[in-house]
Amino acid sequence: MKRIIYQILFPLTTALIWGISFVAQSESAEHIGAFTFSAARCFMAFLALLLLFPLLRRFNQSTQPELTAAEKKAQRKGLIWGGFCCGTALALACNLQQLGMVAGAS
Repeated sequence: MKRIIYQILFPLTTALIWGISFVAQSESAEHIGAFTFSAARCFMAFLALLLLFPLLRRFNQSTQPELTAAEKKAQRKGLIWGGFCCGTALALACNLQQLGMVAGAS
């Protein structure tokens, strides 16, 4: 069942969200600035993740082995570094895409 969710449902959900957001981006390019739209979009994603994290934590508690303090520290360091790199790339891509749409709408 997990394989079906990972291989079919998640990509379809991603494509749906991406398609809907593209329409919103192109329509908003005429009314608000690129960075205002990106900030609003990221804030909504932040709120969605705040709601999703407690659910994910509840589901993953039973399958996670107990880690030592050193393992937790190494895992947290990797998570922060990976999050910084991915977040930087995503922020750059989103803002450049929105700037391109604003420039194209003008």
